[in-house]
Amino acid sequence: MLCLVVQLLLDRGIGAAGVSICAPPIPDRAVRRPMAAGEPTVDYRAAARAPLMLVAGRRDLAVPAKAVFNSAARYQRSTAVTGYLEYPAACHHTVATAGWEALADDLLGWVELQLGSAVVDFRAGAWCHLIPLKEVVVADILSDLGIALPVLAAPMSGGPTMPAIVVAAAKVGSVGFLAAGCKTAESLEEQITEVRAERVVFGVNLFVPKPIPISTRSYRDYARAVQVEADRYRLTLPGHEPVEDDDGWRDKVDLITAMSVPWVSFTFGIPDAAVIKALRASGCTLLQTVTTVAEARRAAEVGMDALVVQASGAGGHSATFSPERPLPKVGLPDLIAGIRRTVDLPVLAAGGIGGPADVTAALDAGAVAAMVGTLLLRTDESAASATHKAALANPVSSTTAVTRAFSGRPARGLRNYFMARYGPVAPAGYPGVHHLTSPLRKAAADAGNAQLVHLWAGTGYREARSEPAADTLQRLANRI
Repeated sequence: MLCLVVQLLLDRGIGAAGVSICAPPIPDRAVRRPMAAGEPTVDYRAAARAPLMLVAGRRDLAVPAKAVFNSAARYQRSTAVTGYLEYPAACHHTVATAGWEALADDLLGWVELQLGSAVVDFRAGAWCHLIPLKEVVVADILSDLGIALPVLAAPMSGGPTMPAIVVAAAKVGSVGFLAAGCKTAESLEEQITEVRAERVVFGVNLFVPKPIPISTRSYRDYARAVQVEADRYRLTLPGHEPVEDDDGWRDKVDLITAMSVPWVSFTFGIPDAAVIKALRASGCTLLQTVTTVAEARRAAEVGMDALVVQASGAGGHSATFSPERPLPKVGLPDLIAGIRRTVDLPVLAAGGIGGPADVTAALDAGAVAAMVGTLLLRTDESAASATHKAALANPVSSTTAVTRAFSGRPARGLRNYFMARYGPVAPAGYPGVHHLTSPLRKAAADAGNAQLVHLWAGTGYREARSEPAADTLQRLANRI
């Protein structure tokens, strides 16, 4: 028989009261029993700071322990408890079956009624447990949406991330993010509608407007320089005045608010309070991409639900709030650990992941999941150009570097002629430089000229394979 021991732990201490409840053998779907007469109750609002401990039996029972943990996260969010829970790496991301999730919900019903900390003994000989900590938050942000595979598909703006990758990720228990950057609100709406038709969980990433101004003189000087490359395609670049826009920010925010996208992440900066309020009111879970401890602290202060921690090895644009400064050269595990010591928010890890060992290292450092983009660029569902895919597999492509030559903002890609020739003279200026070089990059990609294309890639690009996206995500999780 399954024995549930619910022990009341009052705020700031362990209470003396405790009850033991013996339940029948585990059915396919557990049924919650009403409280027996005389069983003690606690006002959950008064005991909201009480810690929660969950103990499971043998190693094979990590599944129900994880299920209870997931339900705990939902329960804690609904009762506005704040903080975090820790649990052994060995049961970080065990898939919970539907039956165990139902049982977990019932167990948490008892926690809700008893309202203190619970010890749940599934079998004799406890093996893994969730220990009480400081304040208890959304302990595992993935659990609320039923996500089981802790390797997520990162957003890649400019074309590579299309609905096919997002849907493929969801169908293997992961989640993918559509990239709203560099596309119109109308195009984004079409992609959201396409993904939503598959009835899967997904997210959308937004570029927060944070322009890097560029003087007219600097812009014209650079335009004259790169026009030499455009001449071979009989292109005239927009070299008179820089195009400065906000990437359709307001239209995209309004669209996502109206469509209640499950997850929304932000890159380049923190949106204003009105945007955060509107998206939260529409039911969005909000994630902020950060590259330093200081940025993480700012994200926590405005009430973000979780962080996407991006190390400098990430491909494409750096999410840094300070693009005028050199990117910090801190490894992903160290960056995660430093942020976790400072900020009590769930962390998704990104940047430079090149294989299963990197995923494991990120989780061991305190992340709840990893996010990969570069390793999906060559997959069947990727809409990256054929030129880009070929360059990633070309042994001549020997290294990556950070440049602002293509967009006026620091971004990492495969080193090529354009990067080497124009990187040293490229001015800071986003989105002005991006719009200037965009026609040239498109023409070069269509012509198969990899030397003039932004070949965005992280440091782990050698592990990008030509295979289904689902295989890539599952392979990266095979050491968890």
